[in-house]
Amino acid sequence: MIAKNKIRILHIGEQDGWLDAISGVFRKQGGEYEFASVSDAGSSIGHIERFQPDILLMSLEEYSGNVPAVRMMPKGRDSVPLLLLCAPGDISDAEDLIESDVPDYYIATDETLPGLPFAVRRTLTLWESGKEQAVREQALWEALKKKEIFLKELYHRVKNNFQTIASMLSLQSQYVEDEEIIEMFSQCQDRVRAMALIHERLQNSADLVSIDFNEYVDSLIKGLFWSYSADHRRIRTTVDVRSSNIKMDTSIICGLIINELVSNSLKYAFPAKLPGDHLISIRFDQDEQGVNTLEVQDNGIGLPENVDFYHPQTLGLQLVIIFSQDQLNGKITVDCKNGTLVRIVFKEWD
Repeated sequence: MIAKNKIRILHIGEQDGWLDAISGVFRKQGGEYEFASVSDAGSSIGHIERFQPDILLMSLEEYSGNVPAVRMMPKGRDSVPLLLLCAPGDISDAEDLIESDVPDYYIATDETLPGLPFAVRRTLTLWESGKEQAVREQALWEALKKKEIFLKELYHRVKNNFQTIASMLSLQSQYVEDEEIIEMFSQCQDRVRAMALIHERLQNSADLVSIDFNEYVDSLIKGLFWSYSADHRRIRTTVDVRSSNIKMDTSIICGLIINELVSNSLKYAFPAKLPGDHLISIRFDQDEQGVNTLEVQDNGIGLPENVDFYHPQTLGLQLVIIFSQDQLNGKITVDCKNGTLVRIVFKEWD
């Protein structure tokens, strides 16, 4: 771990009669160490630049009395590690410093002084390990930033592709005169926009893997109102999403289901002469066992008697059944007592 054959050690402080003993310990190592000393932390800064030590030695007393000067010493990834020398009674104070700026300490007594060279090498090893870890973390951070940029660009391109498809459908519909076919083109555009909106939200999300589903549904409904020229003053909507942990795939499928059901409500649930307040509500909830419930409800005229919801003839309701049962592996039920309530219960799987 330590590349140099000779380790440069700079001792800071008078240490009374200890200085000769400390330097003598390193001289006995046969040239493995180069030892120098300065009297105080304030005068050590210039000496550090000239001597270029690998490690600093300082007593806890000297460190505590010269904290401002110590903090002026080189810092950062390429700075010089500091090994504190303390008496047995000062261990708690030294450990407190370990939690902040000091990498290591050594209990220096007459009996332990011969082990000081080993402590120096141990501190340098820990220091080098920390530097290598910092380099690895920086590389990982840079890789994650690149991945984030890539994902944002990917979502942006997918969104643009969906919008291009929607524009092509709109252009193509201009060459069609049959009202039913024009309606089909319009419905396809709404489905494409629902998927494009997901990727737009993902592109702007904080973690790039989840979205604010409540905001997504609000935007989806606004787009449908615009597409069907529906009047917000005549038809009110409520959105109640009680889960913030919705996976991207689930968001897409639920968005497509909501798109079909709200479209049906806007087209059929509220005839022009139907009195009263008209309401469309969307609710999404998740219980403690991870079971999700999606409900789309309106207080309109309900489904016609000749419509079999579970075996529909229209593409929109067929998609709702397919998405609910095949994609979400959920159970779908419908209640037409007071308007139309479609409930889908499912659990997300890893």
